[in-house]
Amino acid sequence: IFSIFMYPAMSAQYVSQALALWFEHMIQALFPFMVLSGIIVRKGYSSKLSKPFFPFLGRIYRINPIMCTTILLGFLFGFPLGAKTISEEYHYGHLTKEQAQYLLTFCNNIGPIYLISFAFPLLQIPNQVLLIHIAIPLLYGFILRYTLYRSLSSTMIPQNPANYPDTISAIDDAITSACIATMKLGGYMIFFILCNLIPGINTMQYTSGILEITSGLMRNTPSPYSAMILITFSGLSCYAQTYTCINHTDLNFRSYCIHKLIQTSIAIFIYGVFFASF
Repeated sequence: IFSIFMYPAMSAQYVSQALALWFEHMIQALFPFMVLSGIIVRKGYSSKLSKPFFPFLGRIYRINPIMCTTILLGFLFGFPLGAKTISEEYHYGHLTKEQAQYLLTFCNNIGPIYLISFAFPLLQIPNQVLLIHIAIPLLYGFILRYTLYRSLSSTMIPQNPANYPDTISAIDDAITSACIATMKLGGYMIFFILCNLIPGINTMQYTSGILEITSGLMRNTPSPYSAMILITFSGLSCYAQTYTCINHTDLNFRSYCIHKLIQTSIAIFIYGVFFASF
């Protein structure tokens, strides 16, 4: 608050930048997919949509069809859709707590649409880096399945189609939920961008990216290597938004943070090798 009063012009500039980024990039990249994933969960389509991929992913990760679809949605639509989908599948009784907690360890990452449409062109990062970005959490989830979560049951909770809402109600509820989540996303972007006003923070390299990834990439224009580390970490704003997606459940947010930091450590090594030889 003190910093906002000390630098009112800069504060207004940061808020304007946050709103522009939210409107021009975040809404179009996330809102349609939030609605779509919400309909899929509410209508119980998850077990059907995974059929083309389940014979492969189901055997490798030892998961059921609903878990398979949740992985696909998380990686295709990206953050925060991964956490939001997992939370909703668990809330509606489609996943057990242990299944949801396992998926949360690796299915909530910045998505390919964001990278290809915004980050890669901005920072001139080759598109093949996307494969590494996807491979790191997929490999991490595979390792966890046979170590920490080796005793996880993949049994699917019995579903009663009679409990599913009618299509119009599902669409309406999905849109309402997506609107709330999108508004929260904008609010957190504003809050964490304003944190750059605090004396000393805005002079530290990469701090902006650690606080909020989108504005941080634009403000400091880091090297491709540093950018991919920040993207894997995702920024404190992303952590806060993930918390809002799961705080109405008993899923462990601390566990999510620990696994995210471990993946960031892995990314430091893998991207170091890649960019050194690129």
